[in-house]
Amino acid sequence: MRGLQQYKTTALETAPSETLLLLLLETALERLDQAIEAMEQGNHKVAREHLAFARSAYSELIISLDHEVAPQLSAQLNRLYLWCIRELAKAGSTQDLEKARGVHRITASMLQTWTEAVETAR
Repeated sequence: MRGLQQYKTTALETAPSETLLLLLLETALERLDQAIEAMEQGNHKVAREHLAFARSAYSELIISLDHEVAPQLSAQLNRLYLWCIRELAKAGSTQDLEKARGVHRITASMLQTWTEAVETAR
């Protein structure tokens, strides 16, 4: 098991930035799915845990922005990612299902757009 964990760690550390971007968005989307399901079932504690994990994925996306290479795009994405974090924080504190669903829609759209962009660039 230790060898598998080392392999996964090495694979992530050496992955191209576009692969990491897609992984972060996929992870956020999966956690949002789980949070929405938990909210629908009335399991607030589990929902908050999944929402917190999705927020951390957005925090990583903010950290990964390269403001020197694409300042305008980075600034726009920074604002969008911060909006997602704020909406998820509100969704967690008030159990607002619509806020979680709104971020889910945005995340799914971003994942599709970035996937297409990465495929086109290859």
